[in-house]
Amino acid sequence: FTYLYPPDPNLPAPTYYDLDNPATGIGAFTGQPLTLSTAFMGILAGIPAPYGPIRLPYHVATYLNLGPIRNRGFEASVEHRVNPQWSLSGNYSWQDVPEILDAASGQIPYPLKEVTVGAKSRFNVGVNYNGPRVLGNLNVNYSDKAFWNDVLSEPYWGSTDSYTMLNATIGVKVADGKATLSLRGTNLLNQDILQHIYGDLLKRSIVAELRFFAK
Repeated sequence: FTYLYPPDPNLPAPTYYDLDNPATGIGAFTGQPLTLSTAFMGILAGIPAPYGPIRLPYHVATYLNLGPIRNRGFEASVEHRVNPQWSLSGNYSWQDVPEILDAASGQIPYPLKEVTVGAKSRFNVGVNYNGPRVLGNLNVNYSDKAFWNDVLSEPYWGSTDSYTMLNATIGVKVADGKATLSLRGTNLLNQDILQHIYGDLLKRSIVAELRFFAK
């Protein structure tokens, strides 16, 4: 972290060389470290405004660790194969609002403006079929609203709305199972879905796909 103006009250104040502590070791003269004389330091300090006083920095930057932040949540998933052709799956996750903890000595309190609040609840439910000739799947994805602030400055921060997205795929196996020809649909309900505040707006899309399998 470098110093900005006005100074950040969470950072140590910068320090400068002065008459009692002149700069040393900043150059070389006849093989010896160069020491700026107190007289020269006095000249720099005596230069009137707007060009002075000129102060040579002693400490200009301090690097400190950010204080702790606590993220809590849980995730659960299940998958069940009904028979060799059919399978079911489900997933749910929950995330609490991040909690900024007290910073220890030598740490900077975690900046509130850098805290991203993820979706509180998310779930996915799907069914899959893989038969001798036909294959397909259907899944539903849901996400709560989320707050994003990790790119650009404050005027560009914002929240995404909660959304439900329906996806499906249907296909057929050809060439004795060596290839599949399928149609894959995303956001079949054609909702206005924004997964990230700076991401693309997702609308309905249908893609034809041909896959070959090497044996």
